[in-house]
Amino acid sequence: MKRLLLTSLILFSILSGFAQTNERRTALSLYGGVIQYNGELGNQFFDTDNLRPSFALSVSKYLSPSFNMGLSYFYGDVEFVTEENTLSGTFNNMEIFLNYKFNNGKILKEDVLLAPYIIAGFGAGEWNGVSPESMNIGDAYFPLGAGIRIQTGELISVQIQSQHHFTMSDMYDNLETEKGKDYFLQTMIGVSFNIGPGRDEDKDGVTDKKDRCQGTPPGVKVDLNGCPLDRDSDMVADYLDNCPDMSGQSTAKGCPDKDMDSIPDVEDQCPENYGPAETFGCPDRDLDSVLDASDICPDVKGLISMQGCPDSDLDSVPDKDDLCPLEKGVASLRGCPDRDADGIADKDDLCPDSAGIIANRGCPEMKAEIKKVFEEALTGLQFETGKDKIKKSSYPVMDAVVHVMTDHPEYKLVISGHTDNTGTTIINQELSEKRAAAAKNYLVANGIDESRITSAGFGDTLPIADNKTSAGRTKNRRVEFKVVY
Repeated sequence: MKRLLLTSLILFSILSGFAQTNERRTALSLYGGVIQYNGELGNQFFDTDNLRPSFALSVSKYLSPSFNMGLSYFYGDVEFVTEENTLSGTFNNMEIFLNYKFNNGKILKEDVLLAPYIIAGFGAGEWNGVSPESMNIGDAYFPLGAGIRIQTGELISVQIQSQHHFTMSDMYDNLETEKGKDYFLQTMIGVSFNIGPGRDEDKDGVTDKKDRCQGTPPGVKVDLNGCPLDRDSDMVADYLDNCPDMSGQSTAKGCPDKDMDSIPDVEDQCPENYGPAETFGCPDRDLDSVLDASDICPDVKGLISMQGCPDSDLDSVPDKDDLCPLEKGVASLRGCPDRDADGIADKDDLCPDSAGIIANRGCPEMKAEIKKVFEEALTGLQFETGKDKIKKSSYPVMDAVVHVMTDHPEYKLVISGHTDNTGTTIINQELSEKRAAAAKNYLVANGIDESRITSAGFGDTLPIADNKTSAGRTKNRRVEFKVVY
């Protein structure tokens, strides 16, 4: 017995480093219940006759979310009566056990109300029977069972468990037969008390389980949740707050900072506008020495004379308003140059060195003699009958057009071919296209860039005279020349 008690003390000292829960590391449990017999005399398991009380005391420690380990002592009476025999005696045992908990966060949540577990271990002790033969039997056994834990509060829980004792001896009932060893069923209900101080790693007086602000520096006053006091509720703890009674920003050490530039309003010369410390809180994003409050172009480095805007060509028209920011121009044309001073900016002027009119995109108005050349081409360009071959008699007319197009590179021509309604629509369309193309080819062959000329045929769809008369049909058979810019 002394050896058993010494072994128990050693086991308890080994267990003292573990915890019952992650918060409260040790649990002390008190149980009451019954122990029932099963052997050569019969089976008392789950029978309510001749039940005698038993008691148990255990200390358990937390190993992990899945396992607890503990040491248990129990004392109990057993009585089993038959017509021929009576088994009566007392257990005085000590056991070490391991619990596997199903509320380990993987199967069930750790804070579940009903937490099942299974228990296994090794026990040893004494059996004192009534008969002299069964007195002071020392024996070892293996307990195996299951239970359920009902968590009634943070510190107290109720446990109900039943475990089968697989003994090593067959002499509890003073009978030894081929039937096998004697077994016992221990069924108990108890109360567990989680003891010991809760973990408080930052030592602020609030356990880690309740501490919402773990890691508080030593000496800092905290509230019931373990968080440093914050009188002005600005999320900056008083011990870090330069303005503990005025709600402010963390970037300004707890002081008000309306523009969020990390400069407290009391030190900020522009408290409503974000700015660097170099300009005492006033913004100058482009660093052009014109503060943003006065800078028309606050994001582009500019000139003081232009209120902070750049003027690349120095024409006194800021780049943001200048349609020609790299060419010195005039304000009336939004900074664009106008070499011929015709009121049309050079970039839009097809004749930038000759004063012109808007209708001609800056080119001079067409002279009467040039208009006459194109008018003569309308009636003077003749083709062989039913063909797209230009008559030689029309060459002088076409040469005059070539001369005009050469002298005026700003001109572009649109050549349109037309026919009368003699013949089929398909033939007329094809002939009009070919004749317009023939006129174009003549000009190109005489040095006019093809990109300056477009041609199209319209067949008999656009008559300018009555096709019922010969004179009308003659007028409808034409090639028109239109100058565009």
